[in-house]
Amino acid sequence: MKTRRSRVSCSFVILLGIAALLLVAAGFAAIRMLDRSAPTVTVQADLKAIGRETTATIEATEPRNGIRRLRAVLVQGGAELPVADRTYPARSWWSL
Repeated sequence: MKTRRSRVSCSFVILLGIAALLLVAAGFAAIRMLDRSAPTVTVQADLKAIGRETTATIEATEPRNGIRRLRAVLVQGGAELPVADRTYPARSWWSL
């Protein structure tokens, strides 16, 4: 009888450990998904007007999850002129 009781206790401990690991993983994933930090975009240029030879530097940062895609568009009177469109590789979901 003691052997059966020890098997049940061992099984219970293993199931409890698996449940605890799942709860920790779910909590970590929830914290990562609920992060509401906004990306920062900075445009550096001394512009009085925009023409074909105008240069500007655009910096975008998002320290928590990283930038996946950056698209710069000039808009004038409803017309859109794409200036740049960059796609960056996704960070792994397990990276910190």
